[in-house]
Amino acid sequence: MYRPFLFVIVFFIPGIIFGSIAKATWLFFSIGILGLFCVFVSRNKNTRLAFFGIFIFFIAAFYCNFKTERALGDISCYVGQQQIVIGVINSSPVLKHDKVTYNIKTLYICEGQKYKKVSGNVSLSVLRDAKNNQAYSFGDVVRFSGKLKDPQGKRNPGGFDYKSYLLSKGISATVFSREIKKIGVYSTNPIIKMASSLNCKISTFYNEILPENLSSLLSGVVLGVKGNISREILSYFSDAGVMHLFAISGLHVGIIFSAVYKLFDAFNVSHITSFIIGSFTSIFYCFLVGLTPSVLRATIMIIILFLAPIAERTYDALNSICLAAFIILLINPMYLFSVSFQLSFCATLGIILFFGQFRKYFSKFPVFLRDSLSVIFSAQLLVWPVSAYYFHKVSIVGFLANIFIVPIVSTALVLGFIGGLAGLIIPVFGILPVKISGLLLLLSEKIARFSSRLPFSNLVIPDFSIIIFALYVLLLIIAFDLFEVIRIKNIKHKKVIVCALIFVIVVIIIPFNPGLEVTFIDVGQGDSIFIKTPKGRTVLIDGGGASPYYSGDFDTGKDIVEPFLYAKGIKRIDLMV
Repeated sequence: MYRPFLFVIVFFIPGIIFGSIAKATWLFFSIGILGLFCVFVSRNKNTRLAFFGIFIFFIAAFYCNFKTERALGDISCYVGQQQIVIGVINSSPVLKHDKVTYNIKTLYICEGQKYKKVSGNVSLSVLRDAKNNQAYSFGDVVRFSGKLKDPQGKRNPGGFDYKSYLLSKGISATVFSREIKKIGVYSTNPIIKMASSLNCKISTFYNEILPENLSSLLSGVVLGVKGNISREILSYFSDAGVMHLFAISGLHVGIIFSAVYKLFDAFNVSHITSFIIGSFTSIFYCFLVGLTPSVLRATIMIIILFLAPIAERTYDALNSICLAAFIILLINPMYLFSVSFQLSFCATLGIILFFGQFRKYFSKFPVFLRDSLSVIFSAQLLVWPVSAYYFHKVSIVGFLANIFIVPIVSTALVLGFIGGLAGLIIPVFGILPVKISGLLLLLSEKIARFSSRLPFSNLVIPDFSIIIFALYVLLLIIAFDLFEVIRIKNIKHKKVIVCALIFVIVVIIIPFNPGLEVTFIDVGQGDSIFIKTPKGRTVLIDGGGASPYYSGDFDTGKDIVEPFLYAKGIKRIDLMV
């Protein structure tokens, strides 16, 4: 099958990775143009393809350099300085109990008595108290002062790389301010402004109808707003392996699109009209929840899926996902290093590659159970290594929890979305669907809580190298016959090779004891020392204090010490001092 975007993405992604490491913007551009020239002068087809691949690779490296430099902007030159900044809020604010976080597109800084134009985005945190209790909206021009700071990178094994996370969102600096003042309104995209306003209004409507614990869950499921969901509840869903329900993705977009499409189709509206209305609804939902990589991927793929039969074309899921990745990386190449991008694409790619074979394995099960298990198993085959790499935990009970929780939350999503929109027009019509959604989410929370407390619900995975990834990919290729050229026809030989690869992977992952190990954990303010004795006993001396570069609901133990211990493969401490 002809898959042009598969060819493009095979060179485009390595080019972005190379461009994130090496900085030679115009050299990459020159090599890319030279490769394109060679495409036109070469006569051999294979040679032309090779040169076209070189062109894509170096243009991707150039594009990554170019976009990164633009994302940093002039404002990064003022890191470490106290500045008065004027900027425009360019996304919905993230509201928490004690603070509001804004993504600010900077316009000016004050130098003496003059204002100087600047570019770049900053993350602004403002305390919520009696003096600053108002949250401003997308498009508002604000004035604030504070010290611009360079975001913290990964400071410990297993730690969160906050700098890379912000850079993937186009943010180059952070600033904390005790006071923010609105001084005007900026001319912004009216669709994004309306979507942002609706997001806030729907979230407010949920808060008026449901208690705080359920309204925050409903906002998370429908709108992707997780700011006010308690850490405890999030940990239940995470340990149960269903945290993906709060990351707006294919499940959410698919449900919204299908519901709209089937509604109009039921009234004998033409397929083209139903498709157009469904597409516009999905695109608007994209803006409503914030244009994250996962929701962009889902929207692009589902529009192509429904467009294919209308255009009398065969839908190719693999080519479709490659096209979605290409479009998203054109928007922002740094999305490639976003965990949400990687999880979303890995889950979808797993379903594309392995769903059919798992359906054969579960062919004796009832249809619903067969398809549900096939989706879960196929997605998890590629999600597991990514989760293990970043979070050092893999949910074992996720297979069962997803079967029960996903249908419940899917129903809550549809009712919550309908109730939220109805509540903005005629509030009384939105109350019942929202309350039913709340009850369904309460039930899903109970199931997640129960699942997370089961023995061996999670497996802790220590840090591992790229060799493990390579061996795991080789294992999947051989076990599922992904490539014809290396297909092993002898079943006995295949089983021996697969078992051998599993054994090697497990042996490499299991941490060995190198002797006495002492690690001073960087916890900011305070001390924390981890000791592992030659006999494998573990000791933790102090757990650190409050970190100077975090505030609010940050917890040193949960956010620094625990990830460090998981990265070491440790789930239990023998002695704490």
